Amino acid sequence: MYLLPEEFEAVQEQLDVSYEVHSSYEYDLPIGTKKLYYIFCSNESGCLRNYRPIQCRTYPLEPHLVDGNLTLIVEKNQFHCCPLIHQTELWRQEFLEGIYKGWEVLLTIESIKKYVMETSRKRESEQNILKSFNKKDIFNLC
Repeated sequence: MYLLPEEFEAVQEQLDVSYEVHSSYEYDLPIGTKKLYYIFCSNESGCLRNYRPIQCRTYPLEPHLVDGNLTLIVEKNQFHCCPLIHQTELWRQEFLEGIYKGWEVLLTIESIKKYVMETSRKRESEQNILKSFNKKDIFNLC
């Protein structure tokens, strides 16, 4: 799993996890991203539950920026087959609100904002959006 920009240095670096450094010269990374850390969760070491990457904690929701506005989306092309993707009525309101607020904070970090902007552009060009939730949807605003 790819970590967000600066996530390895902030959280994972001191842990005993297997990882690779992927550079934009060797891998198809979002434009403007020079390198990303790719970590491996193995069956032997198991999941470091308290140190899960952000994107594990927010799955299946991904941050998506449209004209600078945050929406949470579910991608069509899933690597994992989570049955809850098609059962949004079972999602807890607190889960949605917490993820939205968390991404609002994370997007104040410039490197993360640039990364999300580029992944949003790519996702739109590939038409890889299954479901989308804007702030009104999540917080039941009129």
